[in-house]
Amino acid sequence: FVYEMYKDHFGPDLVNSEVVPVSGDLRVNTSKSMDGKKIFLMVVNKNMDSAIDCSVEFDDTVVEDEARTWVLNAASVDATNEEGKETVTVTPGPLTGSESAFSCSFEPHSLTAIEFTIKEL
Repeated sequence: FVYEMYKDHFGPDLVNSEVVPVSGDLRVNTSKSMDGKKIFLMVVNKNMDSAIDCSVEFDDTVVEDEARTWVLNAASVDATNEEGKETVTVTPGPLTGSESAFSCSFEPHSLTAIEFTIKEL
């Protein structure tokens, strides 16, 4: 699922990003679509027990108020989808209130993809 998440929700042009304050458990990769109309965040929460709340802020970019999310997660880190059991899932969802700066919570031991549309000014 991780490869599929990056294939479907990550662009070809990398964008600089940082986690402030620095967190040993949160990793962020950021990219832009080839046409420059979307920004993608891939956020990994490596903490096995706790969600991590953080703020996301765009410097010189204004995005639409609504974004889309996909969360890859399972009840435990050693879960698999073997033997027909769907224990590892990707859950899509909306994200509202994301226009310039917003707060977000990332589930324990998860990968979250967020897709923003850049607002035309």
